[in-house]
Amino acid sequence: MSSLIRAARAMTVVCFSAVILFGLSATATADPTDNQANNDKLFALLSAGYTPADCKASKPYPEDPFLHG
Repeated sequence: MSSLIRAARAMTVVCFSAVILFGLSATATADPTDNQANNDKLFALLSAGYTPADCKASKPYPEDPFLHG
């Protein structure tokens, strides 16, 4: 019976550790500099027929669900 209790305790510790490790949210930071290498990577993802000149920043609107965390 004691080995069963030890196994249960070990499983509890493993599960608790997994929750702590994977439950923490990661924080991403944006690179605010105008980095040409980053721009080149982004523009390479454009669909055919679009050019970097077609890309323009838009004004954010308050209802945007991605602006609220």
